[in-house]
Amino acid sequence: MMKFKFRAISLLMVVAIPAVQADAETNYFCTSDLATGFSNEDGVWIKGGFKADQKYLVRRLKDNEKYDFIEKDRTHAVLRMGGTGLPSYTCYISVGGYYICDSVLGEFKFSPEAGAFIATYTIGYWEDKEDTDNTPYIEIGVCAPM
Repeated sequence: MMKFKFRAISLLMVVAIPAVQADAETNYFCTSDLATGFSNEDGVWIKGGFKADQKYLVRRLKDNEKYDFIEKDRTHAVLRMGGTGLPSYTCYISVGGYYICDSVLGEFKFSPEAGAFIATYTIGYWEDKEDTDNTPYIEIGVCAPM
């Protein structure tokens, strides 16, 4: 019985891992559908109105983007379209094929199978409650292979 379980798990890994690796070469274009968060108006934090107009590119990290401060397991980048051109988040791909991404800005999680992402921007409020330039928010959206 134990031998059968080992063979079944080994077969599953042989079938599943190439699928994740093949998927790792695909670029994705993501668009936000909904966004919400908080903003500071006249010194008072309120629920803010955020437009769901962000667009992202998820792709493999380029060699010249592998800075010393980026963890070595990071293989992919999320770039905000119309941004600086630098990665907003860096990612690793989990065993389940999920893109798990983060930076000092927040987190970005994406499932190629579901074609959906969730992103957070957590700068603002917690480090300076008087900061009106940075407003924390969360957004959800969809991604499609390019």
